[in-house]
Amino acid sequence: MRLVLDASVAAKWFSNEDLTDRAVRVRDAFLDGRIELCAPQHIVYEVGNSVWKNKSLGPDDSIRAIESLLAIEIELIMLDPKSAGQAMKLARDLNVTYYDAIYVQISVMRKIPLLTADARLFNAAKNAIHLKEYTV
Repeated sequence: MRLVLDASVAAKWFSNEDLTDRAVRVRDAFLDGRIELCAPQHIVYEVGNSVWKNKSLGPDDSIRAIESLLAIEIELIMLDPKSAGQAMKLARDLNVTYYDAIYVQISVMRKIPLLTADARLFNAAKNAIHLKEYTV
């Protein structure tokens, strides 16, 4: 199965919160080759910001977290100008942030589901799966 990975799921890999266990199962399934993951390039910055805010992670842990996100080599996608414009339309139509609309746009372009732990994005996107409902 191929999925667009939302930062709300990937950020849970580096925290201990609700649904972390499910997020870790997604990561492990990717590492084992059972699923394929892709995401927009800005997932690195969104997860990095989450790691930076995480008070339970020390400086060295934070550095290792962001390095490990890049090391597992999720396919990172850069939108072309037309797709970026379509994402802006989605942001306005769905009333979501432009960052979130890019995840939706990739889901539409690739014709694959978006995996998210964000209830607002889940409710806005037609082709989304909420992490609490996803089983590997």
